[in-house]
Amino acid sequence: MKQKIIIIIITALALIGLKISNAEALDVSEKSLAIRMAERRIEQDTAQSITILSFDTVKEEISSKDAKLLVAQLKNWYANDPGYRKIVDLIESKVVSKLRYDKKYTKKTYEEALKSERGVCRHYALLVYDVLNKAGYQVEIWTSANHVWNHVVMPNGKTLYIDATWYDSYNPKHYDPWYITYDKSFFEHGYKGTVNIHGGWKNAKMIQYDAYNYYNMGMTYHDKQEYDRAIENFEKTIELQPDYVEAYYSIAAIYLSKSDYEKAIEYCKNTLESREYEARVYNCIGWSYAKMQDFDSAFVYCKKAIELDPKSAEAQHSVGYIYLNKGNYDMAIEYFKKTVELFEKVPDVEPYLAETYHDMGEAYERKGDKNKGLEYKKKAKKLGYVE
Repeated sequence: MKQKIIIIIITALALIGLKISNAEALDVSEKSLAIRMAERRIEQDTAQSITILSFDTVKEEISSKDAKLLVAQLKNWYANDPGYRKIVDLIESKVVSKLRYDKKYTKKTYEEALKSERGVCRHYALLVYDVLNKAGYQVEIWTSANHVWNHVVMPNGKTLYIDATWYDSYNPKHYDPWYITYDKSFFEHGYKGTVNIHGGWKNAKMIQYDAYNYYNMGMTYHDKQEYDRAIENFEKTIELQPDYVEAYYSIAAIYLSKSDYEKAIEYCKNTLESREYEARVYNCIGWSYAKMQDFDSAFVYCKKAIELDPKSAEAQHSVGYIYLNKGNYDMAIEYFKKTVELFEKVPDVEPYLAETYHDMGEAYERKGDKNKGLEYKKKAKKLGYVE
């Protein structure tokens, strides 16, 4: 995986007495932007200072060879931290050696994942929790929109951020500081992984172990289409952690799929009361109103969803669907085109893209352009759409 990052570590090297020889020094005639930024970081916080920069920002000033050298220096610093090394040893011996990433995304409970030695992020996070908790560490499970990782409070009081999923499967070279680090800004912004593409740090939150275990089982039963058992486990999640929004939303999604729109709205509104104003929740409410033919209420919620997340393809489609049913075909087509543009940038969304093509075809037909309508409906059928 290509990493567009550059890591500068200055203070830590001085603190542990590591010196860079002249041969290893950065080949720049004057202080680079990276070094100046590192020095500013050092002024703010001297201990173990690490500066995270985009490679694009400094690529004119620091060569890739120098970047690799700095990463190696960071590894050397971590190698001399016995507390960090002990954690890495536990992760390597009891987590990534026992579990491999399931690229087929097979639906399974935590116990099934351990037995098959294949799992996804939620299974890694649960296993990290079990391993480190048994070793006496204060460990937490953290989630964002659709990813899970761990925080560990070390004996020295510092927080260690661990993403065993990426440490194992997405990086063939173990012992890499991208995925096990003390530096929050590194973990948050340093690579296009955990937090950047999976919901954003600002939406990340800690969840209790037992609550998350029930949530994991609920997701497994949901994926297996055993919806009653899924709801049962999501309800147990809510009992243990009433502010866990994902459980409310997951129940709402099940009721939506069952065409029980009033129940879907009820659980989504519980989510809003939990102070999580996610675009998908507003869209779920809006879509439910739309399916109940209450298009005015639907429009309010779906437009709010777009306001919260302009890149939400689902919300764009919902507004297009509302315009279609209100007879404003030009606006419907405009929103469907936006939907297609957004969906085409995301993998594995053929069913949603197919539905959008069909609805766009319907809009063209109602507008009187039967040829254009047929063209888009054919696209929908090629992607598996069934009338």
